[in-house]
Amino acid sequence: MAKKSTTRKATRKTPPKKNTDTVYFVSQAHIDPSWLWPKNEIACDIAPYLTFEPTLDLLKKYPELTFAQSASMLYKWTETHAPEVFDGIKSAVAAGQWEIVGGALVEHSTNVLCGESLVRQHLQGKRYFMEKFGVDVKTAWHPDTFGFTWSLPQVFVKSGIDSFMTTKMDWQHTRNDPPIRWPYNLFWWKGADGSQVLAQQLPCWEYTPERLMDAYPRFKKRHPFGKLMALFGKGDHGGGPREAELLAIRNNGKIKGFPKVDFCSVAEYYDMIRAEDEKKKLPTITDEMYLKTHRGCLTTDAQVKRDNRRCETLVLNAERFSTVAAPLGQPYPSKRLYDLWELLLYGQVHDNIDGASVQIVYDEAHEDYQYLYQKGGAVLDTALSTIAEQVDTADVDGLSLILFNPNPWPRTDIVKVPMGRLRVLDRIEIRDETQKPLVTQKVREGNDEFLIFSATVPSLGYARYTAVRMDKPGWQQDRKGAPPVPPVRQVGNTIENQHLRVTIDPQTGCLTSVYDKKLRRETLAKGTLSNVIEIWGDRPANAPGGEPAWNINLRERHDLTSLVSVESIQFGPVVAGFRVIRKFANSNFVQEIKLYDNLPYVVFTAEADWHEKYTTMKVAFNVNASCAYATYETAFGAIQRFDYTLKKDPGVRLKFPNRKWEPADQAKFECAALKWIDLTDAGGKHGISLLNDDKHGFVVEGSMMRMTCIRGTRRAYAHYPDEWSDQSDNPVVGTHRFSYALYPHAGDWRTAETILHGENFNAPILPVVEEPHDGDLDTSASFVTVKGDGIVLTALKKAEDSDDWILRLYEANGKAGAKAAVTFDRPVKRAAETDLIEWDKYVKPKKVPHRGNSITLNFSRNEIKTVKVAF
Repeated sequence: MAKKSTTRKATRKTPPKKNTDTVYFVSQAHIDPSWLWPKNEIACDIAPYLTFEPTLDLLKKYPELTFAQSASMLYKWTETHAPEVFDGIKSAVAAGQWEIVGGALVEHSTNVLCGESLVRQHLQGKRYFMEKFGVDVKTAWHPDTFGFTWSLPQVFVKSGIDSFMTTKMDWQHTRNDPPIRWPYNLFWWKGADGSQVLAQQLPCWEYTPERLMDAYPRFKKRHPFGKLMALFGKGDHGGGPREAELLAIRNNGKIKGFPKVDFCSVAEYYDMIRAEDEKKKLPTITDEMYLKTHRGCLTTDAQVKRDNRRCETLVLNAERFSTVAAPLGQPYPSKRLYDLWELLLYGQVHDNIDGASVQIVYDEAHEDYQYLYQKGGAVLDTALSTIAEQVDTADVDGLSLILFNPNPWPRTDIVKVPMGRLRVLDRIEIRDETQKPLVTQKVREGNDEFLIFSATVPSLGYARYTAVRMDKPGWQQDRKGAPPVPPVRQVGNTIENQHLRVTIDPQTGCLTSVYDKKLRRETLAKGTLSNVIEIWGDRPANAPGGEPAWNINLRERHDLTSLVSVESIQFGPVVAGFRVIRKFANSNFVQEIKLYDNLPYVVFTAEADWHEKYTTMKVAFNVNASCAYATYETAFGAIQRFDYTLKKDPGVRLKFPNRKWEPADQAKFECAALKWIDLTDAGGKHGISLLNDDKHGFVVEGSMMRMTCIRGTRRAYAHYPDEWSDQSDNPVVGTHRFSYALYPHAGDWRTAETILHGENFNAPILPVVEEPHDGDLDTSASFVTVKGDGIVLTALKKAEDSDDWILRLYEANGKAGAKAAVTFDRPVKRAAETDLIEWDKYVKPKKVPHRGNSITLNFSRNEIKTVKVAF
C-alpha cells in the first residue's frame, strides 16, 4: 500500500495580502539536467551546491519567501551527492518555504513520448516525493517544454495533479510574422476525455520590471481580477533566487504605477484563482497546446528519437513478459525494471530528446541507450526463455520456434529468424501447429541472413512452430505437380501480394501506382510520383543565429528523382521488392520498397549516409484522397489538424477536437505524431495511413502526405563552437536507418484499425528457438486478450505495492460507451480500477466485474483506465 499522504501546501507564517491588483512572486530555478553541459555537472555541483544550498540560506533570512522546485531526479542526485543539503531541503519543505512542484522525474517533452512514458514520469516522480518528503504534488511544472499533447489533462488528473504552469506558449509571439499570441494566461485546459486542470501561461518568461510592466496590462485585460503570479530566480544552469532580486522586487512595489507586490506559494496562488473563478468564469481550451515555434525539434537528432522509441517498446515488452513469466517461476525483476525506466525517463528531458542539446549530451545518451538495449534485452530474453523452456517440444524432430506476440490481439505477421539460430539444419522447412509446411524465404540484411515467413500468433502469447529438415518439397508443389503462384511476386517493374499491386517508375525509382485489390481503386494520385525524397534548404536568415536546431526555416526544395541505380531484390515468395540508390551532394540514399506475404501495406526501409548542413530531408506521397484535415496519433489517442494551406474556413469541423478552422491553423506547417498519421477522404469511404518506426514530424497539405526524416542543423547558439546534428560521420549517428509503410484502407483510420497496425509495425513477433524437451505448457497460449472496438492496452506490469497485475488501457476511437472484455490464462479473484500512481486516491477504486478468467470494462470517450487484478 502507498504511504499515507501527509499532503501539505507551502504556507508562510503570514498569509499574502488580499489586494485586488497584486503581483505575487514565487522564486524558482528552472534547471536543465543537461543541455549545453553534461549531466554530472548538474548532479554533483550546480543543483546541490550552487543552487539549493544558497537558496536554503536565503529562505532562512527571508521567511516570507517561498521557493518552488520540480524534477525528482534533481532531488535524487542531491540526496546522493550532497546529503547535508538534502536534509536542509527536507526541513524547508516541512516548514512550508520549499514547495515541491512538477510531480515528474524531469521536465520532459510531451509530443514525442508514448503514453506510458508520460504516466511513468509521474509515477516515479510522485512516489519519490511522497516517500522522501510526505508531499503529494499537485502542480505540473513545464516552464520550457515545447508544446503539450492533448492527453495531458487526463494524465494529470489521474495522477492527482490539478494545476499546470508553463511560460513557453508566448515564445510563438516573437517567432512568427505576424506574431501569434497565446490567447489566455489563466484558463481551464480540458483533455479529450473531459478531464480538466487549472492552467497558466505566465506572461513573463524571465522576470524584469520592464517585462512585467508590459505584460501586466494585457493580463488584466484578459483576466479582470488582476492577480498575477510571477517567477524569479536564475535557472537553466542553476542559481535560483538572489538577494539582490528579492530587494529589487520589494522596491518595485513602491514605484508609482507598478502593481502591488507580495510573495506567496504556488499552491496559495492557485487557491486564490479558484476562489475568483467562482465569480468570474475562466475560459476553457479543449485542444492540444501547439507551440508555433521549435517545430524542428520533432526531428532534430534522429538517433535519440529512434533510441527512445525502441527502448520504450523494449522496456514495455520486458515488463509484459516478465509479468506473465512470474507465475512460472521467474521472479519479477521490479528493481531492474524501475532502474531501466528511470534511465529512459531521464533521457526524455525536453532539451535532450528534442534535439536542442550539445554533442556531449548525445554522447552520454548513446551510452545510456546502449545500456538500456543490453539490460532491457536481457530482462526480456530471460522472461521469454522462462516461458519457452516450459513449452512441450518433445514431439518435434528438429527445432521448435516459440513465436511471441507482445500485443494483446491475435495477429498474422512476418517472422524473421536469424539463420545462425537454425544452424543445426541444412535444408529447412517451417511448419505451423497443424504441421502444414509454410512458404519461407531466405533474405540478407547487411552481413546477416534470416529466414522469414508469415505466422499467426495468439494475443499477448505464443505459438509453437517447428523447423525440420526438408526431405521433399512442401508448399512448392501442388497435387498436379505444377508450382503454385507464390503469395508475393515480382514481374518487371511491379510487385504484388494478396492485397496490393505496386508499380515503380524505372526512370525515377518512385512509385507511380499502389493498386488496392480489395477496394479496386488506385491509392496514389493519377499522374504523380510518390515516395519522393525531398531535400529542402533549411537555413535561418541570420544563420548561424536563428536557433536552427530548434526552428524550421524551409527554403528551396529539390526532388530527388535522379538515380544511381534501381534493381529488383527478393523476388518472393514471402517478400519481393526493389532497391533504389540515389545521391545528393555529399549524401547517399538507399530505399527498399517491399511487399510481404499477407501484409496490407507497402513497406519502405531507408538508409541515409547523411552529410548535409542547413538541410532537411522529407519523404512525400501524393495520394488519391482529399480532406480539409488529417489525423495524427498522439499519446493515448489521436488529434486532427487542418491543412495549414487553407486561407479561410473550409466549412467543416474537426471531430478531435470538435472545433472549426481558425486563422492560427495556418501556422501548423509541421505537426507531431507518434506511430502513424492518416488522410481519410472527405467522403469517409477510403483513406491512407502512413506508419513509421521512429519519426515524429509530419504535415498533410491537400493530397500530399509528408514525413520529415532527417535534419542537418547547427547545434546550440552562434557563439558556441561548430557542432552539427545528424551527421553520419559521427559514430554515434552513423547511417540513418528507418522504416515506414503506406497502408490504404476502406473507411477511416478507426474502421481500418490503423492503431493496431502501427503497434504491430513497431513491435515485431519475437522468436525463441528451442531444442526438444518436455514441458507443462501447451503448444500455444494467450496470456492476455483484449476484445473491444478501439480499446488498446499500453501496459501490463506488476503492481507497485503488491503482487497484483496492473493493466492500463485506453479508448482510442473517441466513442462513448465502448466496452471491453479482458481475458487471462487463469481465474480472476478480484479486480478494481485505480489511478495512474496506484494509490487508489485520484480515481474511485470501484470494483470491476469479473467472471472466470475475464473482466469487463466500460469506457467513456478517450478514457484511460488503470485496472488492478488479483489471481
